[in-house]
Amino acid sequence: MHVTAVDMFLRSKGGIKAALAAAPNVEPFYVSGQFGFGRCYFASPERLQSTIQKWKSDFMSILSRPRPSCVATPTSSPITPLMRRDYRTREARIIKLAIESTDTISPPTMFAASMQISLLLELAWLIVQFGNHFDSAITLFKRIDYLVKGSFDGGVPGNKAFELRAAAFATMVSRARRDVLGSYFPSQLAESDACITGIHIDSMKMFQYLEPEGRQFLLNKLINWLSRKEFSTYQPEALEPELAVLEDQIIETWLRINPNS
Repeated sequence: MHVTAVDMFLRSKGGIKAALAAAPNVEPFYVSGQFGFGRCYFASPERLQSTIQKWKSDFMSILSRPRPSCVATPTSSPITPLMRRDYRTREARIIKLAIESTDTISPPTMFAASMQISLLLELAWLIVQFGNHFDSAITLFKRIDYLVKGSFDGGVPGNKAFELRAAAFATMVSRARRDVLGSYFPSQLAESDACITGIHIDSMKMFQYLEPEGRQFLLNKLINWLSRKEFSTYQPEALEPELAVLEDQIIETWLRINPNS
């Protein structure tokens, strides 16, 4: 019911950006989060295939790129050795906490797993997005750290009793993104909200149709990308064959649910 209602709302407004504008008091993450509660209905193979292609493109746009190397570019502000160390230290801490938050009961419930993929996906996307703005990226990491410290008191990251720790963490990453963009690049906030909300929605729509090993594959790929230590020697992965296997899983599940299609 959650999924159907929100999907209908988005369609009635003509798209994600207009829908978010129509609900200004609702955090965008809570809109996309509704798609973690169940499978989205696809009325035709064409509609399913359209979402699959967007979903694959979203993952490829992140996993085929290196993490920022902290090397100044013609479009970036000057980077001092101190800023480079500060960036790396804070980035490593947030990545460590995020990955630890996914270490809960195994297997997690579908909603918890959906929130885990959302957390890792948004964090990876943000690292790419802030790649040439290291000063604001440091502020972003500081803001996430502040929100996490204030909210996770009384529990140890990685504690298996906290199945929805990644869900809470994901809301803080989203909130920090909106806070920092609102301060540094306010004109980009609405576009950023719409973009990441669309990525999350497509991701969770497909996540619900994957087999357990397919879901774990995606989580592992994001964790590996976030955990990578080498920056200058990065070689993009050949993800097309692996994503094609996942695409087959999605289609098979959809056909099983819709045998007359």
